[in-house]
Amino acid sequence: MKLNFDSSDDKHSIYLNNRRQRNSAVYLNFHIPIFNSGIEYSDISIAKSLQQQEKYNFEAEKNNTYNSIFKCVSKIKNFHTMYKSSKMLEEANKTYFESIEREEKLGTKSLIDLLIAKKEFYSTKVNKINYYYEKIYSGFELKAEIGELIQ
Repeated sequence: MKLNFDSSDDKHSIYLNNRRQRNSAVYLNFHIPIFNSGIEYSDISIAKSLQQQEKYNFEAEKNNTYNSIFKCVSKIKNFHTMYKSSKMLEEANKTYFESIEREEKLGTKSLIDLLIAKKEFYSTKVNKINYYYEKIYSGFELKAEIGELIQ
């Protein structure tokens, strides 16, 4: 019995060599990894670059997440501020509407002035409600960005 033994970087070289010779003898092919991690010596540079690429990808994704969370928090703050200002504007328009209503009853203002004041009052009410719901919606967007919202 003749045993072909060869060492090579290619892990299938002995098998291919025996097939070329049409040798029906038993053959052994040893493949010994250098590290316990299973990374072969020839793949160390590839693994290192893949690890570096994964690190860069992770950092980029982390930065994107931070930026989107920052945008959501900014939107919430903006809508909260707009909601507070629209509440104050609503109170001012309510007072204006009530005064125009009294003046219209006295005859110093026309019905058109009263309708314009009423329209402004109700439009500020609608804006206040819209800002309130936008603030709530932005809170849900923030929860989704953080990952607390179940999909």
